[in-house]
Amino acid sequence: MGAKFNSGTMKAQLAYSHNGTNWFRSLRESFISGTMPDKSAKENYPAPMVWPSCIRVDGDSIYIYACAALLEHGPAFGAGANGRIHIYKLRRDGFIRLESEDPTQESMVATRENVWHGGNLHVNLNVQNATVAVYTSDRDNGNILGICEPIEGYGHEDCIPFQGDSCDWIPTYKSGKTLDKLQGRILAFEIKFQNGELYALSGNMTPIFNVEGERYRTFHVFAETERRSVESCECRCRKRALRSYDMLPLGAFEHSEIQEYFFLFHLFRFFRICTLDILR
Repeated sequence: MGAKFNSGTMKAQLAYSHNGTNWFRSLRESFISGTMPDKSAKENYPAPMVWPSCIRVDGDSIYIYACAALLEHGPAFGAGANGRIHIYKLRRDGFIRLESEDPTQESMVATRENVWHGGNLHVNLNVQNATVAVYTSDRDNGNILGICEPIEGYGHEDCIPFQGDSCDWIPTYKSGKTLDKLQGRILAFEIKFQNGELYALSGNMTPIFNVEGERYRTFHVFAETERRSVESCECRCRKRALRSYDMLPLGAFEHSEIQEYFFLFHLFRFFRICTLDILR
């Protein structure tokens, strides 16, 4: 029997996705674990194997339910009753945070460009003092590097400072201006805070990179939308080609002709995608 049937722990790590299909792990650290010295482990409740199975959001809290075992992998399945259920609680969007390195100094965090679709910006934080400034990379003469400039009335000096603990702080400005008026523009947000933690920013926006921002400013479409359109076109053409082939008598098409058809089609698709990539 292999080692995995005789021993071994089970821990949970964090993964993230922008589309629900492609997933990435950045921090290769245990997020939920039952063994010391991991932060989520408790000395009085050892659990070498923990596997989360359910998440429930209740107000400003997230509850993670997990099965746990008192023994390691292998022995746990033949030792009788040694299981338990663990419940972990954290604040909403509290999976990861940025902390002030020096509580006496001001910390600053800036986002990349985002196409803003309207509404408010929501900030999850616990700070002594915080403000949000809004920048834009919109330019008439091109801005392929995504250089951002401040928007009048949306600076740090215009933002009404926030102090305290909130999972849903909505920045407001002394001029009465709102982010909803900036709908359709490419924005970047800069957060300044002191002696605290920043957990999350959310809003009705699409994150983009500088070159894609230039593409959006020029054509007002997203690269992924065009790429999906090309893939959909390929699928439809393939189906039409196969249906036409099925309806024709055997031998109506020579093998070389079929190969040529698909070669030309893929050549067209190649140049379409290359064009999109260049424009990005």
